[in-house]
Amino acid sequence: GAVGFSSSISGAGGVAPDYEVLPGGSFTITAKGWYDGACGPKARVKYVSGSCTPTDTNPGWNKDHGDNCWGTSTQTKTFTLSATPTDRCVVRAEADANSGGSPSQDYTIGIAQTITIDTAAPAGPRTYGTTFNVAAHATSGQPVTVTPSGGCSGGGLTNGAGSPVTITMTSGTTACSLTYSRAPANQYNPAPNV
Repeated sequence: GAVGFSSSISGAGGVAPDYEVLPGGSFTITAKGWYDGACGPKARVKYVSGSCTPTDTNPGWNKDHGDNCWGTSTQTKTFTLSATPTDRCVVRAEADANSGGSPSQDYTIGIAQTITIDTAAPAGPRTYGTTFNVAAHATSGQPVTVTPSGGCSGGGLTNGAGSPVTITMTSGTTACSLTYSRAPANQYNPAPNV
C-alpha cells in the first residue's frame, strides 16, 4: 500500500502554485499522513528556501499515533515572510512511513505584482503593414513581455512609457491580440496576464 497524504495552506492568497502574503505576513502549512497498508505513518512541514522563518530544514516528524501502525499523523507550522524579502519562500509538507513512499507538496509564497498598460494599442482597425507602439510596467519594477498574436507581429520587453515595443500589422482583416505578462522574479509571484 501507499502512504495516505494531504496538505493545505491557510492565511495566504493566490492560487497554486503561487501563493502570496504581504511582506511580514504569516501563513500556515499543514501536512497529514495516514495508514494505507504502510506501517508507521508520520508527517512534517519544513523550510526549503527563501525569505521566511523559521528556517528549520530538518524538523522532527510528528507521529500522533506513537509507534502503532494504525492512525494519522499531522503537523502544522506557521511561517512568516520577511518584512523585506529578497526571494520567494518555499515550504514542503511531507509524509513518510516504514514502507509505501514519501509523498510531498511544495508551497511557494511570494508577493503579488500587477501589470499596468502605459501606452495602449490604438482603437479600431489598423491597415496592413502599419506599426504602433505599446508600453507597460509591472509593480515589481521588472520588464513586461508583450506577445502579439493574430494579425500582428513584433512585441518584446517593455518597462514603462520610456521603453515601448513596436507592433507591426501583418493582416488587414485579422484582429491583432496582445498579451502582457510578467514571470516570477526574486520575491514576486508572476503577474496575472493583461
